[in-house]
Amino acid sequence: AVEHFKADGPENTAPHRIHQFRQDFEQLLSEAKIDRLVVLVDDLDRCLPETAIATLEAIRLFLFVPNAAFVIAADEGMIEYAVRRHFPELPST
Repeated sequence: AVEHFKADGPENTAPHRIHQFRQDFEQLLSEAKIDRLVVLVDDLDRCLPETAIATLEAIRLFLFVPNAAFVIAADEGMIEYAVRRHFPELPST
C-alpha cells in the first residue's frame, strides 16, 4: 500500500503508481472473491470543506476499478460550496 505512493525512479510517476494501485486493488477484490464492492458514504456535507474535497479525491482512485461502486449522500449545495472554495477560479455557471 505505502509503496504505491513513493517515487524511487523517473519511471515511477504518480500516474504509474495510481495505475498500479488500481491493479493491485482489483486483484485484491478478485482474490477475496468479492463480486461487487459497494461503498456507502453518508453525511459528506457535514465534513469540513477541505475534508469533503479530500474524500472525493480519494474516491477518484477507485472509480475505474471494475465492480466497485460508490453511493454518496450529501447536500448538493454544501458540496458545491466546498468545490467553489477549493477551486475559486471556477466560473459561476
